[in-house]
Amino acid sequence: MKRIFLPLLFLFARVNDAYSCTTDCTRNSLDIVANCHAACNGTTDDTNAINCALDYVGTHGGGEVIIPPGTCIISPRHVTRQQTSADAFLHLYDNITIRGAGPKSVLKVAANTGGTGDYTSVFEAFGCPLTCPGTLSNVTIKDFRVDQNVGANPSPIPANGTHSVIYPGDDAVTVGEPTHVATTGFTVSGMVFDPTDSFNTVWLTNIGPTASLQATVTNNYFNFVRNGGPSGNYDVSTLLAEGSQQIITGNTFVTDLSYVPNCAIETLSGRNVIANNTIKNYVTGLNILPSYGACPPLSCNGQQIYTCPTSLEPNETVVANNSLICADTGMVIWPTTGTTLRNLSITGNTIDVCNADRASTMGIGQYAGIQTVWTPPNCTPPKNEARGYRGDVDGLTISNNVITMQKQDGASNPLNWPLTAGILLYQIGNLTNVLIKGNIIKDSPVSGIRVQSVSDTGTPPLPIVQRMRILDNIIVDAGNNSQAASTYRLAIGISETLKDVDIAQNMIYDTATRGAANPRWGLNALYLQPGDGSTNIRTSQNTVRVNPASGVLPLHSFQSDAPHSAGVLKDATNANDVLVSPPFTVENAVLSVDFMSFTQYITTIGNAAGALTVRSPDSNGALWAQWSVGQVVTFRFLCASTSSPACLVTFEPPYAGACEQTCLPSQPTNILIDSSKGRAITFQVEKSATDIGTHKFFELYRTPGPVTN
Repeated sequence: MKRIFLPLLFLFARVNDAYSCTTDCTRNSLDIVANCHAACNGTTDDTNAINCALDYVGTHGGGEVIIPPGTCIISPRHVTRQQTSADAFLHLYDNITIRGAGPKSVLKVAANTGGTGDYTSVFEAFGCPLTCPGTLSNVTIKDFRVDQNVGANPSPIPANGTHSVIYPGDDAVTVGEPTHVATTGFTVSGMVFDPTDSFNTVWLTNIGPTASLQATVTNNYFNFVRNGGPSGNYDVSTLLAEGSQQIITGNTFVTDLSYVPNCAIETLSGRNVIANNTIKNYVTGLNILPSYGACPPLSCNGQQIYTCPTSLEPNETVVANNSLICADTGMVIWPTTGTTLRNLSITGNTIDVCNADRASTMGIGQYAGIQTVWTPPNCTPPKNEARGYRGDVDGLTISNNVITMQKQDGASNPLNWPLTAGILLYQIGNLTNVLIKGNIIKDSPVSGIRVQSVSDTGTPPLPIVQRMRILDNIIVDAGNNSQAASTYRLAIGISETLKDVDIAQNMIYDTATRGAANPRWGLNALYLQPGDGSTNIRTSQNTVRVNPASGVLPLHSFQSDAPHSAGVLKDATNANDVLVSPPFTVENAVLSVDFMSFTQYITTIGNAAGALTVRSPDSNGALWAQWSVGQVVTFRFLCASTSSPACLVTFEPPYAGACEQTCLPSQPTNILIDSSKGRAITFQVEKSATDIGTHKFFELYRTPGPVTN
C-alpha cells in the first residue's frame, strides 16, 4: 500500500497550478522517466511530466533533461496571443540541454492533439505567447526523434497553427507579425524529425546588425510530409535561421516530389556557413537573404509596417559542398529592397534540377540551378508586406559547382524562357564584383549562364552590372528546347548596362546529333547585348565545339555594340583555336567560318576546279555576327587539285584585301595557289557588325608566293 500512495505524498504545484510535479523531479540533471514519472509507453500523455523536468532545470540555473528510449506522447495546442496556457507546448529556458539516446528516444504528437489537430509549436520559450521573454540563450536540443504524427493530425497548416517543432517565439498566425524571441547560442544536433509537416520545423531568430544568433544546426534528418494546404507549391521553409553566425552543416532534408515544399533551408543575415547538407525533392534547396529585420521603414496601404535596424554588412555567407537532388531551383539569392547583400560565396555544390520530371505533372515552368530574383512590394492583406526584393548584390562568387538539368523540348509561357538557366543573375538592382568561374553546366533547356540587371520603371538611375568575370566554365548542350525564344537559347548571355566584364576561357559544347531540320541542341554560344552606357566588354580564348555529325552549322554568337557606344565589345587575345577541315572535293565548295570558335583555319582544296569560297561569319544574317573588334584571323590553304594547275580562293565581303585574279564586286578579295603548294592570309577585324560599310576585315599579310606544303 505504501508503494501505491507514496508518490501522491510528493506532489507539488508548478507553473500557476496548471499541473503538479513530483519532488523526485528536482535536480539539475533529470531523466523524464526515472525522475519525473513520464511513462513514455506510446499511450500515456507525457507533456506535463516533461515540462516538470524542463521547468525545474530552467528555473534553477540550467542543466539537462534526458529523454530515454521509448515513445513519449505529447499534446501541444494552438493558443492565440490573447490566451495563455502553460501546457500548450514544451518549455524552453536559458542554459538548458534536452537530449535523448538517439532515434529510439521519441516524442510523438498525440492524435488529434488539442482536439483539433492544430498547434503552434512543440517547443517554445516559456511565457509565450502572452508574455514571451526578450531573449533565450544557450539551448541545446539533440539526439532524439520527433514524430509529428501527420496522418492523425490532418488539420491544414498554417490555417490555425504552423506545427513548428522548435520555435522559441510566437507565430501569431491570426494576429499581425510573429513575436521573435532573440535567440543566442542555440544548438540542434543529431535530431530526427520524421515525419514533419511544419511550416518551419526549426525557426531560430536574432535580428539586428549587432545581434548574434550563434546557431549550430548539424547532422539532423528532416522528412517532410505535406499536410493539407492549397494546391501547387507549398510555402514551407523547413529550417529558417535569421541572424549572424549560423553553422548549418551535415543535415539531410527529404520529401516526396508530389508534396512540392518550397524550401529546405532559408538563411537570413550573414557571417554564416551552410555546408555539406543533402536536400532531395524540395522545390528550392536554399534561400539566401539579408535579414527580414534589416529592411528600411516602409509603408503599405498607408500604414507603416516595418521600422528596421541597419542591415548587417558585410553579410559574408559561405554556401559550400551541398548536394541538391531533383530541385526546381537549387539556390535563390533574394536581395531585399533598400539593402545590399555583400560577400556571398557559393562554391563546390552539386545541383540536380529535374525540370522534365517536374514538368510532367506541373507543366514546363521556370527552372534554374543558382539564381537571383526580384519581386515587387506586396501590399495584399492581411500582412501588407511592403518589403519586396529590389536590392543590390556586391561581392558574389559562384565557383566550381556542378549543375545538371534535363533536356526538354516543348512549348511554355514565353515569360518562362528568360527565367530558365543553369546560373541566372536577373534582378532589379546593381550587381557588382562578381566572379562566375569553374562551373560545369549541363543540359539547360534554355540558357547556360545569363546575366541581366534590369529596371522595372525604365527611369534613371538604371541598374548596372559592373566588374564581372565569367571564366573557365564548361557548358554542354545549353538551349536544347527548340520551342524557346532564340534570344535565350544560349550558353553565355549578358545584356543591359554592363561595365568592365570579361568572358574568357570558357568551353562551350553542343553534342547533338539531331536531324537536318534541327542539327543542334543549342543555338547561341555567346549572346552579348550591352545597353546604353556600357563600357569595356571583353571576350577571349573561349572554345566552342559542335558535334561533327551536325554538319558545318556552328553555334551562333550574337554581339551587338550598345547604341551610341561603338567599340564597347573587345576581343583581347583572340580565341587561338584551330579548325582543320577535311579536304573539299565537291565543286563550288564553301568554307563556313565562326570567329568566336576558331581564328585559325587549315584547309585542303581537292575539287577538280580548284575553287573555294570563304564565307563571311555573318552569312546567316547580320544578327549572328561572330566576331569582335581586334581579332586576328589566319587562313592557310593547300592546293591538292589533280586537274587544275592552280587553286583560287575567293573571299566574300566584308573581307577587304588584294585581288590576284579577276575579282567581282561580290568577291573583291582572292588568293591564287599553285598546285601542290600552300599559302596563308591573315585578316584583322576593324569594324563591328553594326558599323556601316562592307569592309570590316582588313588584310594584314599574305605569303608572297607559293610554299611547298
